[in-house]
Amino acid sequence: KEMSLKGHEISNHSWSHPVLTELSDAEIEEQINKCDSIIELKVGKRPVTFFYPGNLYNDRVVALASKHRVATRLKQFPIGYEVSHTTAEKLQAWVDGLLVSGDWGVSMTHGITKGYDCYPDKTTLWHHFDWVKSHEKDIWVSTFKQIGAYQKERDNARLEVKKEQTGYRVIPTLKLDASLFTEPLTMVVKLQDNERWTAEQAGKPLSVEYKEGKALFEFNPYGGEIVIKRL
Repeated sequence: KEMSLKGHEISNHSWSHPVLTELSDAEIEEQINKCDSIIELKVGKRPVTFFYPGNLYNDRVVALASKHRVATRLKQFPIGYEVSHTTAEKLQAWVDGLLVSGDWGVSMTHGITKGYDCYPDKTTLWHHFDWVKSHEKDIWVSTFKQIGAYQKERDNARLEVKKEQTGYRVIPTLKLDASLFTEPLTMVVKLQDNERWTAEQAGKPLSVEYKEGKALFEFNPYGGEIVIKRL
């Protein structure tokens, strides 16, 4: 509960860590629902993501685990020393690859200084965290819930764009559960020369930032019409 209050996400990993592919549908649902309930009772928040025990799943398990979820973990990069042998070079190569591909990376560690696959010397991991922090303008580090929601919203949002003399009117639509998918999205406007723009949604001004010949601002995909004007 203390970790949750500080911004960490507490996710569902099943009730007793079985091989879910060997269970019936009813048994899988029981594993998920019992874990959801105890976390909600103890932490105060019901999980909206799921991590498969042993990273073992099939289409049937994914379909059951995805009900009322933002996302489930379908890939991971193991971080550890005793088993995974994750060196500083491997960590750097992993992040460098993500920066080139623009993909999301999901890391997984069982133990940092003690426990399964832990680091006897935490220096390697701490240096990696420091490096990632120093590149936060290029890397978004967040909870699985936030990134899973953002990805699904981005892929499902639709924009109706109307060009006007002074700029654009944009009507966003998103047919997802607004109680689960709550992340703002980022709109990107390509600039010509030294253009500057203002943006507002439903009459409220939006903060516009400029980067590499583009104007960027966050918007609510459920929040109604956006008006973008050239200054």
